[in-house]
Amino acid sequence: MDNGIHKTLYKMFGWFRGSKRKNEVDMNQVRKERIAKDLEAFQKAVEVKLQEILNAPCDLNIAPAPGSINEEDRYTFTHPRRGLAVIINNEKFGYVKNLGDRNGSSADAHYLFNMFKLLGFQVLHATNLTAQKMLVLLKTVAKNFDHQNSDCFACSILSHGDQIFSKKDVDTCQRKDILYGVDGETLPTELITEIFDDQHCQALIGKPRLFFFQACRGDTLDEGVDITVLHPRLSDTRKLESTEESSSVDPPDFGTKNEDDMEARAERHVPSEFYLNQVVIDPAPLYKDCLVMYATPPGYYAWRRGTGAWFIQSLCDVLTSDPVRFGKIDLQKALVHVSRNVAYNYESNMPENKKFHAKKESPVLYSMLVKDIYFNVTRGEAMNI
Repeated sequence: MDNGIHKTLYKMFGWFRGSKRKNEVDMNQVRKERIAKDLEAFQKAVEVKLQEILNAPCDLNIAPAPGSINEEDRYTFTHPRRGLAVIINNEKFGYVKNLGDRNGSSADAHYLFNMFKLLGFQVLHATNLTAQKMLVLLKTVAKNFDHQNSDCFACSILSHGDQIFSKKDVDTCQRKDILYGVDGETLPTELITEIFDDQHCQALIGKPRLFFFQACRGDTLDEGVDITVLHPRLSDTRKLESTEESSSVDPPDFGTKNEDDMEARAERHVPSEFYLNQVVIDPAPLYKDCLVMYATPPGYYAWRRGTGAWFIQSLCDVLTSDPVRFGKIDLQKALVHVSRNVAYNYESNMPENKKFHAKKESPVLYSMLVKDIYFNVTRGEAMNI
């Protein structure tokens, strides 16, 4: 080929490649600007809703506190407000690869909504948020709500979840929990609790912060343990029959989700058997006056039915009971009842799929509360966004 023609073609293709790269850069810039404007508008909407909540009347019906309880042993719940409860319900994941819709989650959000109202909270309910919007909402709540005049703060997030592993040093790797936004991007649970710690939300110093996470923490299935229970002997004409209906369990199917978007060196699975014996479990850093409850232990599935998740349904049943609402038992004792109810009374019923049949779940509670929590109030306000 003539050398002049070759140079001309090279320049033409070089111009084309350069033009293509410039167009890609321009498109990325446009996309970033669009996302930034969307997040700014969302933040303003959250601020407006919070102001509406603050302006709404908050008449609390206080029940008499149990006289046998030492005031020094329980948190002071005599502020003008019970506090804000945030519910984030991510149910529709659209076309995100390996993340299906979370059928039944709307029922959970509805029950949580009513539960928090009965306990005296003002409620902010958000649906189907991206990871960035989840972060914006939580930071805005930490900054803009009147926590100074509130008893406490509560947050419940319903979404897909998983675990990631990253190297901590030469000999060990660290495990962390993550939650998914509806865009498939992730948010570490440790970041969520950190937003409301004493350093970042000083108005909550000395006040309890409660977090309830309904999400998978891995893809291991809980087989349960067989135990022997002695019952009175039945006559030959009587038989024990199961009353368990079809569970309609919809286990998340994201076990092969690629975590390339996570921090450098993060891996979906532990890299070797060597590391399996030296994994640092890091569910979320706990701070003084902080309580975190997960639907399931580290590394395990969290189960739900078409009518809602096992954990959330049990949580709402227990915390809306009269002993809790009228301050007869403290919160941590009530949450033990939640764990026991899920562990003993729920089991997956999918005989057509042996892998997911007859599986169990046991919620996990992490607490650094330094006093007891007694709810003795029966009314709150709510707001959707």
